[in-house]
Amino acid sequence: MNFDLSEKHQMLRESVREFRENEMEPLLEGIDPDATHIPKKDEETLQEKAKKQGLWAMGIPEEYGGRGIGILGRVISLEELSKHRLGLYNPGLGGVKLTPGIRVGSPEVYLDTASDFLMDRFIEPTLRGELQSCFALTEPAAGSDPTSMETRAVKDGDEWVINGQKHYIGDAGWCDYGILFSKTTVDGSDEGITCFLIDSDNDGWEMERQMDVIRPFDPFKVSITDLRIDDAFRLTEVGDGFDLAASGVRSGRVTYSAQHIGVATEAMEMALEYSRERETFGKEISKRQAIQWMIADSAVDIHSARLALYDCAWKADRDIDMRHEISMVKLQSSEVLGDVLDKAIQIHGGKGVDKELPLERWYREARIRRIGEGTSEIQRRTVARNLIKDYEPVDLLDKVNEWPTINPSQKQRRIDLGQR
Repeated sequence: MNFDLSEKHQMLRESVREFRENEMEPLLEGIDPDATHIPKKDEETLQEKAKKQGLWAMGIPEEYGGRGIGILGRVISLEELSKHRLGLYNPGLGGVKLTPGIRVGSPEVYLDTASDFLMDRFIEPTLRGELQSCFALTEPAAGSDPTSMETRAVKDGDEWVINGQKHYIGDAGWCDYGILFSKTTVDGSDEGITCFLIDSDNDGWEMERQMDVIRPFDPFKVSITDLRIDDAFRLTEVGDGFDLAASGVRSGRVTYSAQHIGVATEAMEMALEYSRERETFGKEISKRQAIQWMIADSAVDIHSARLALYDCAWKADRDIDMRHEISMVKLQSSEVLGDVLDKAIQIHGGKGVDKELPLERWYREARIRRIGEGTSEIQRRTVARNLIKDYEPVDLLDKVNEWPTINPSQKQRRIDLGQR
């Protein structure tokens, strides 16, 4: 088995690394590291440079004007981008928005379900970088179990009336529209979860408060009160919203994990460099066994997590069932990130918690990463449940002849969009 990256992926890594070093890092150098957003003019500057260098919308299919680099390509790109000193939180990968602002998972999840009206109103402007969404799924009583959500949309003629609450919703305070998941009622009957696209200036959509958490990027609590929308704003078939959310979250866990690997790698490199410079009692600390073991353990953990992540991304690109593996990858990468950062701070001593370095900020963000995109406990439950049920990974040879084909009408629409 060959674990080497293709020449195309190696070139992509180099291109993204050069963009990070030559374009992103100089521009972000003077930004407050605890700011929740980078200035709009700086964001637009980076976007324009990314577009000129072919690094904008890299994960979007070519039919829609992107590069279509696939999941593995996205993983490689995000791993490289996350190494800059603003790292994991919003001004890192989300705020710079080298991928359009369709929140959570693979954008094609939405491309395949949106009507022409929704494509024109929301999706296409988002792909151009003109609009930003938020992913409104989590509720006070429905975090890891979205089926327990209480937000409900009731059909009223050709319209829906929606009431409920969402919380810990990233980007909700400055988004242009929300990707809202709600239980639905039609003619008094419960029809499951459905997804809607909601303009953020709708009278029934209200930012109740910004929620102060451990990291600089603050999420929001959203109240939805007698929000009335036309049925045309429904993204999925009635009752199909849960499948859409699950699909988006699964692919989101892949790219989420890539950020963990990138920051963990950078933190280990910082610790390694410092250990060569720092002397105690006449000897570099890199020559002390206690330090060497921390570095070695970090390197082993990162290597293992990266291989597991790449394997998962490779399978996702081939439409091979990777639901079991992605739970392991998300669990492993988020905990490796925390462990590596802890060791890097320890190696730096007092300097490790100095805000002149990004380590303490990454450490705060890393604590959230064991909760976001599915808690560590949920991932362990999923892995154990799959094993107990004799889960069998799908063999590639059995899958080759089953890869999905694009609906002809959908394919024609993609071609038409690509020509715009």
